[in-house]
Amino acid sequence: LLPATASDQEILAVARRRGSALITADLDFSDMIALPAMAGPSLISLRLAHPTPDRVTRILLESLPLIEKDLEQGAIVSIDETTFRVRPLPIS
Repeated sequence: LLPATASDQEILAVARRRGSALITADLDFSDMIALPAMAGPSLISLRLAHPTPDRVTRILLESLPLIEKDLEQGAIVSIDETTFRVRPLPIS
């Protein structure tokens, strides 16, 4: 959808327009959504010590059924190796 050189703002704008959730390990996106109290897009923030493709895939497959409704309603979800935390949007 976007070139590898796209800015965080461009990525955020496309996700918002498409109604997509972002999956990232970049903590800047959490601030970009939370600080201005945006209602979306939803965000999955991966906080993994060793984010290999296999680990990320396994953790997402385990977590997505549990957080799907939160993401549909608008949320920032932080996921680490053992737990996840959901913060509904907008964050006040």
